[in-house]
Amino acid sequence: MVNVKALPLLVSLLVSLLIPALAASGQELPPLSALIDAGTLSRLKSEGKVVVTASGDSASRLSIPLGHAGMDLIRKGIVAEKPGMLVEALFVLERPEGAPSSGDATLEFTRISQILTSLSSLQGIEYWSESRKAWRTFYAESWRIDDATARNRLPDSPRRVGAEGLTLYAWQKDLSFGGNVYRYEYAVAGSREAPSALLVTQTNLTRMSYGLIPLVGAEGLETRILIIQAREGILFYAASAANSPPIPILSGKLQDSFSNRAAALFKWFGARMSAGG
Repeated sequence: MVNVKALPLLVSLLVSLLIPALAASGQELPPLSALIDAGTLSRLKSEGKVVVTASGDSASRLSIPLGHAGMDLIRKGIVAEKPGMLVEALFVLERPEGAPSSGDATLEFTRISQILTSLSSLQGIEYWSESRKAWRTFYAESWRIDDATARNRLPDSPRRVGAEGLTLYAWQKDLSFGGNVYRYEYAVAGSREAPSALLVTQTNLTRMSYGLIPLVGAEGLETRILIIQAREGILFYAASAANSPPIPILSGKLQDSFSNRAAALFKWFGARMSAGG
């Protein structure tokens, strides 16, 4: 039997043991100034985003100076692909005023992983269409499938601590490029014990067309999203690299489309983070 008089002492002992353990589990996050140069950071805060587009030989080089190991993974992939078009976009989801600048980064990283594997939640989100000057549905349909051949509809991937090493397949239909099958690959940039970023690579596995015009063949479009935890907020970086026909009018529309779709994905991510996942 527990001695009632000894309970206060026991509680005190447990607290003294748990507090250091919990503190040790917290990850010290880097400040934004350690990840972005002063000029880019100033532009990001004043304009709300930084967007850079490139074509031809320049499309094989990243232009946004983001100092993180995850960018090396993206850079290697793009150099190997040699795309004809590249659109980069950077956003920051600032922490609410008064919120702690650091805390349980591992718990936050788990929420990030859960959001980015919830592919069905992308259905119905909207993006701003430059050509139509109106809001338009991004994904009219979006759900996980078992593989690229059978395409059986499945619920979202079960919640897990992290998404590292995970590969998912999805059926997604948007109003510009129709219905297509995509592969989603997840990788952690940082140590498994203290992950600092999550990299998601989306690859089309079926040919994409713009109306009746064939746009890119299978695996001709790679969209990479890098989520980086920082002290003042969460950085959201997207790079869309495509091998598309060198048609000037079409290229301009595609660049605008990829930029606005990146903004839509950031808005979706921010809303899900604010709602708790």
